[in-house]
Amino acid sequence: MAALKALVFDLDDTLYPEAAYVRSGFLAVARWLEAAGAVPARQAFDQLWSAHVRGERGRLFDDLLAACRPESPAVSVAGLVQVYRSHAPDLRFYPGMAGLLDEARARSLAIAVVSDGYLEAQQQKVRALGLARWADPIILTDQWGRAGWKPCPRAFEQIQGSLGLRPDQLVYIGDNPTKDFQAPNRLGWHSIQLTMAGQGPRPACLEAAKVQVEGVAALRAELFGQGWSGA
Repeated sequence: MAALKALVFDLDDTLYPEAAYVRSGFLAVARWLEAAGAVPARQAFDQLWSAHVRGERGRLFDDLLAACRPESPAVSVAGLVQVYRSHAPDLRFYPGMAGLLDEARARSLAIAVVSDGYLEAQQQKVRALGLARWADPIILTDQWGRAGWKPCPRAFEQIQGSLGLRPDQLVYIGDNPTKDFQAPNRLGWHSIQLTMAGQGPRPACLEAAKVQVEGVAALRAELFGQGWSGA
């Protein structure tokens, strides 16, 4: 088996639970609304979080403003979206994930990140997690617009070229088979789908990972128990 030289990670629901970002964003929005005199923060947060837990998406801020009917013209859906995307989130890695990254570095493996999502929000997540301590490059695909989001291969091709590695020396670890694995699979990389409790629902699979694991301990065993020492 070829020696593994680089681990490339997705971000949301792979390195940390995305629900934590959503909760953090709703808290930021709720506090902003209270400061604007529109609605008590607890009321706003409870409505947003309850709707999210029910699986509602897309119009949560519209519905909140329709319910509280703020008098200030400064309070708008667009304004709440900006508060949500620009806030500094309170995030933590999945338990054991920081240790896995430390071990990868100790084994002389390169670490990189490829993540979709609105650029400002993703930049805030990277800062909150301190990802630059482990990962280089960190490619946030929204820098190229929506056309650059996965399954576009551009980020994967850029990482492979910048690291100067063969396809069989790289592995991509993600959570979402609707977009994560098509590009790395077709480039000849290894690919692993990481399943964690609390991940969001997944629509129909576009292309499956070559391996599926459940939990960080199983991911560690898959990466470091396969003879992929990086030697």
